[in-house]
Amino acid sequence: MRDGGDLFVPLGRLSKWFEMGFAIDMRELALRLSPKSPLPIQERLARQQGLVRPVLGRANELARLPRLEAQYEPLTWPTIDATGGPRWLRGNNGTSSAGVRYSAVGTGDLAYANAAFFVSGDTSTANGALVDQARVTLRRFDPDGGMLGPMGATALEAGEVRTAMLPVIGGAQFERGVRVTNQPLGYSTVFDSTDIVGDAPIDWDVELYRNDSLIATQRVGVNGRYSFTNIDLFLGRNDFKLVFLGPQGQRREEARSIPVGLGLATPGKLFYEMSLSQKDTPFYRRGFLREPTMGSGRINAYFNYGLNENLSVGGGVSSVELVDGRVSYALAGVTAQALGVLGQVNAIVDSRGGRGIDAVVQTDVLGHSVRLSQRYLDDLTEPGVQRGRRMRTGLSIYNTISDPAGLRFGYGVSGNQSWGPDSQSTTSLSGRLSVGYRATNLAVSAGADRLRASDGTVDTRGTGSVTAYTVIEGIRIAGSAQMQGRPRPEVSTYFANIGTSLGRGVWGEVEAGRSLHDGVSTGTARMAWDLGRATIGPRFSVSSNGHAEAMLELTTSILREPRGGGFMLAGTPQNDLGGVSVRVFQDDPLAGSAGRPVKGATVVARQASMQAVTDENGVAVITGLPVHKATDVAVEPGSLPDPYLMPVVEGHSVVPRPGVIQRMDVAVTQVGSLEGRIVAPDEAGALMPQRGLPVRLLKPDGSVLATSRTAYDGLYTFDNVPPGTYTVDIDPQVAERRGLPGGFRRTVAVAPEGGPVDLGEVALGRGAAPAMLAAQPAAPSAAALPAASPAAPQIAAAPAKRVRSIVVGSYGSQLGAVADVVVLRRKFPALLAGAAGKPQVAPDPASGRFALVIELGPDPEAAVDACRQIMQGDRPCRIQENAV
Repeated sequence: MRDGGDLFVPLGRLSKWFEMGFAIDMRELALRLSPKSPLPIQERLARQQGLVRPVLGRANELARLPRLEAQYEPLTWPTIDATGGPRWLRGNNGTSSAGVRYSAVGTGDLAYANAAFFVSGDTSTANGALVDQARVTLRRFDPDGGMLGPMGATALEAGEVRTAMLPVIGGAQFERGVRVTNQPLGYSTVFDSTDIVGDAPIDWDVELYRNDSLIATQRVGVNGRYSFTNIDLFLGRNDFKLVFLGPQGQRREEARSIPVGLGLATPGKLFYEMSLSQKDTPFYRRGFLREPTMGSGRINAYFNYGLNENLSVGGGVSSVELVDGRVSYALAGVTAQALGVLGQVNAIVDSRGGRGIDAVVQTDVLGHSVRLSQRYLDDLTEPGVQRGRRMRTGLSIYNTISDPAGLRFGYGVSGNQSWGPDSQSTTSLSGRLSVGYRATNLAVSAGADRLRASDGTVDTRGTGSVTAYTVIEGIRIAGSAQMQGRPRPEVSTYFANIGTSLGRGVWGEVEAGRSLHDGVSTGTARMAWDLGRATIGPRFSVSSNGHAEAMLELTTSILREPRGGGFMLAGTPQNDLGGVSVRVFQDDPLAGSAGRPVKGATVVARQASMQAVTDENGVAVITGLPVHKATDVAVEPGSLPDPYLMPVVEGHSVVPRPGVIQRMDVAVTQVGSLEGRIVAPDEAGALMPQRGLPVRLLKPDGSVLATSRTAYDGLYTFDNVPPGTYTVDIDPQVAERRGLPGGFRRTVAVAPEGGPVDLGEVALGRGAAPAMLAAQPAAPSAAALPAASPAAPQIAAAPAKRVRSIVVGSYGSQLGAVADVVVLRRKFPALLAGAAGKPQVAPDPASGRFALVIELGPDPEAAVDACRQIMQGDRPCRIQENAV
């Protein structure tokens, strides 16, 4: 179609002419091309990009490299998160005291196990001591379940451990004892609730998010532990995120995921968790009040066996000493899922004749997670609860909504109705709403309990909380209010906190709060200087009752590099994270067995998306790796100083342990590259490049090391070839099908120092043995060069008179070749000025495409120079001779 002087062609017609699809992107104002076969420029760019080594990091893939096991050691220097400094106090009675307050959380190897410890002390108080609390836990982990032989344990713990968890009975207390399990690390036995517990420095705030909705906050107390108990779990994925906020502006995040009902059970697999502990007994706590049953033995054990993927049976036992004597429990249950419904039923009996049954059902209704529970207990013994018949019915609904703009809603409601002995009943209702947008989060909760006694009296109690957190222009603002009371709740405590950067590396924070219960208001101000490897600053606090405090606080994490023994400091907690120390060296007989260190190489931890660069000793240290999760650690080949240096092995996968920096050695060696070109005569006798031929690189034993296919210009390449002797050939069967009987076969050698090897040009005869033509030097860009020396075109000898021509391009259609003549005439006028005639469009037998053939005149030098310039662009160009 013509419009004035312009010619318009439908896209469908153009697609047929050029054998490619055309798609117009009006939003981006772009034309996207989809050729049926790669364009010459695509092949050329692919070759050039092959010289640029890709970054190895991919955070979303599973670890696939061979596992490098980290052996437990008798003793390693632990990773320690320490906070402390001098402290001055004035009591509300006017007396003053001074001393030192500190806390330290650490992990490392001890006695061929991984040890976790906590210790704190405060000598600034009248009854304080250098050590007020301490705990130690020795543990061994194996995510693959390779411990204790046939028991297949994944975790062994001794010291202060968390007791085994059982449905109905509960558990999960921290007591002095031992624990063993073969459950997957992070697995929850009770599928309707869980406890999220861990260690953290004193005075840090911990926020808990479920599916990006804020559900709870805590401030770490003097025991150095955060504990979120009885957190609801719902059908599907329960993605939790812990956000740690330090008092000096620090921030760290940790993710945990607890699936419920996804892959319910492993058929034929028995899971267990067992613990033996001293009831209510911590490892060490100064001045701890003892109770009559403290120190008595507690036994918890739970087992679960998968019958098939949707059905499992379980059972457990527990024995504990109560004030009125020891009581033992036994339970059995079944868990099943079908048609989107997950259910669990457990029956329990105790040694005093009590019994009970508990049932929980979960499903999804209109996008909402719904949980229904029913419990009936008949005279079952429970600590602190009157014996008799008790029933409880519960219903919970939960949902989260998010949109691409970053707005998040999470809401849930629950209700419980309980009946106890003597007609006692309790009705409980609660609700929670969480709203988030980018860095702003608001959580509101409310609850009410209505208790009816046996005499008919009614007591109503209300509770509630509001928590908010946001960041505005770098200013961190947080606040919280707690409410409780009868019959309606009233504000009992509240606080507000504002923190911001006061300059480069300086953090300032103020906080004000009030407890309405005792009428005391408190104000706190602190500053902190971020020194990169530590944070230090003063803190001042004063209360309306006369209490005052001043402290100079230093916070740091201490790590030790396992090779040189040098200490490293970090400004964020590291004790519950792992690390890896990688030494990169080059095999060199003159450097001895240690090899020659490689400086400046980049080491990447793929799944953790972290990297480090080797120093002058060839060592790179990556810290902060998530524990118990396999990650591939490898050297990025493109970062090595020599492009012909390659790692002997790609790398290894490691499973980091808390507080341990694992050692890894990676050897690199020289490699070479092979490059050659294959041509064959056409029907007129002109040598044409052969496209798509499979070229093989064979080891001395005849096995195939690599395969390459010739490109549009007949070029084939083999990269990253180790030193040695090889054979290059074409599969004889393929050569036969292409009408090139005999193919070719050649032995080549890659020297120990590596580097490029140019195999030159091979002219395959049709029905004759191949001839080796003059070789070309390997070009750094890997672009195709013509079969000619740099000074003049290479012309193969012929017995008859021959006409020299230039062959340009590789086109999918004749129209494409004709259209390119206009471009060539404008960009390379010398190409046509030295021609003996007009350009002709001719088929290219090697590729099945079309090319421009330009016959040269008596003075071809200008045209030859133009051909070289064309090859530096995006078109193939070569010199050929045709018999006349």
